[in-house]
Amino acid sequence: MRCLFVGDAFSYRRASLQIAPDLRFDHCEIFEILSVMRQPVHPDLVLSFAISPMFDCLDLAQLLLLNGFRGRQRFLANDIAAPRMICAEVRHACPELDFDILKQSDFYLA
Repeated sequence: MRCLFVGDAFSYRRASLQIAPDLRFDHCEIFEILSVMRQPVHPDLVLSFAISPMFDCLDLAQLLLLNGFRGRQRFLANDIAAPRMICAEVRHACPELDFDILKQSDFYLA
């Protein structure tokens, strides 16, 4: 499975993701999405924090859709007061995506 974390390098380190050794895991900044989505093979899963200094998960969802992505997007629900509300908003705005929450207890990606 190909996974992509979108966010700055500090956010990527802060996520503290435990990743299974057989996953292909990449990282990019929000402004690199266009070049990533131009690759012949898209990621199977896109991860980000719900809110980051440069974008939020709805911004990312819309950008992914505009660039042909129709896969799974998850946001990391760290210290978010209403994660279900955020999830409902993104699902309503971008029904073509498989969008959901990734909780701290789910951080081992396999």
